[in-house]
Amino acid sequence: MKKAFYIILLLSCLGTVSAQDNLLEHSISKEKLFSVLAADEHWISYPSYQDREKWQHIATPEIRQTIISEGEKALSHIWKPDLATDYLAYKRTGEILTGRENHMALISLTLAELVEGKGRFMDAIINGAWFLCETSWVHSAHAYFQKDQSGLPDPDEPTVELVVADIGAQMAWTYHFFKEEFDKISPLIAKRIKKTVIERLIDPYFSRTDYWWMGLHGEKNVNNWNIWINYNVLQAVMLLDDDQHQKTEHVYRLMRSTDRYIDVQHEDGACEEGPTYWGHAGANLVKFLDLLYRITDGNINIFNREKIQNIGKYIYRVHIYDRYFVNFSDAGAVCNINSGAVYHYGKCIGDPVMTGFASDFARISNWATTLHRGSIFARVLDDVILSKEILEGEGCDIDFLSYYFKDSELCVARDRKKLNDGFFFAAHGSHNNVPHNHNDVG
Repeated sequence: MKKAFYIILLLSCLGTVSAQDNLLEHSISKEKLFSVLAADEHWISYPSYQDREKWQHIATPEIRQTIISEGEKALSHIWKPDLATDYLAYKRTGEILTGRENHMALISLTLAELVEGKGRFMDAIINGAWFLCETSWVHSAHAYFQKDQSGLPDPDEPTVELVVADIGAQMAWTYHFFKEEFDKISPLIAKRIKKTVIERLIDPYFSRTDYWWMGLHGEKNVNNWNIWINYNVLQAVMLLDDDQHQKTEHVYRLMRSTDRYIDVQHEDGACEEGPTYWGHAGANLVKFLDLLYRITDGNINIFNREKIQNIGKYIYRVHIYDRYFVNFSDAGAVCNINSGAVYHYGKCIGDPVMTGFASDFARISNWATTLHRGSIFARVLDDVILSKEILEGEGCDIDFLSYYFKDSELCVARDRKKLNDGFFFAAHGSHNNVPHNHNDVG
């Protein structure tokens, strides 16, 4: 009887573990997804460009002026392509000479035009979007995904990586906001943007399953690349896919890949790559899951799962004081975490400690002067729209003196609940075969 009891107990435990896998795929069938997936744009929470009344009340006057000033600087940006030798430098010497200046200039111009709405940034936006359609998006350090290994980007083999994903999503939003304005000048502008994003991001993503970061072939090294790229691709698919059946297939594939990312995360939620990387990992996870929630009218919602909640809470559980965090793995002791993403995560999981922590951190890190910067356009726009709410939000008190991440063998403890007072201790039981764990000896 004892043996039978233990076997039943073991099977019960195994069943519980199994139920944690494939959280997204198990939450809905493909057939149900087709019936609930948004066929129009009602899921978009941003005002249209033409709705000037709403844009006039977004963010404080100071933040609005900062965004417009950055846009004015970008008006003088020179759209300079990366040369062949810039790409070859990475293979020859390991030096990275390809940059993001063109992409970031387009973000500044787009934000400024949305906020101001007078049309004076429009020509520069057209120049930037047209320029990006003419030049490669592939980062020199990521050209190794292609069959050709010379170091040059092959236009005949579009490759999906971090920079391509960022630019693709940004261009999809540029199309969304300004298509009407572009069409007044020439219908070729919006048409070219849409065609380029489909050819360089959407089609290449869904034509392959062998990228290591997708995790679709049992890869164990799935990391922040997965959720970073999947979040960008999901935006582009929802903005540009016209066929509902194809869109459903695409969203379902993105869910399967994201499940692989969630599966490799510890139940305790600790970010193995350290708090600095939480801004690329947990921060993009909440954006992906919230977007999935909105495009299915709430039919996909896994925010109540303990692992998902722990992934969010990790960032304030490893906070020490001011901008100092527990810096095991490949992370600095001083981190500039994204208060907007932390706040958004706290709202999604209903955690007032997390939203309070985000508001406090926004204030101590002078976030209002930097919130308009970032490579993922939708996240930057979310920060701008939520900025007043976050900066004026209530702070929080520490509600624990110690915490142990049992799966990651990381413990933190302090002897009092005042952040600026007392003794803080942290220890980590780890090894060097952990992603980004370059700084520690196991």
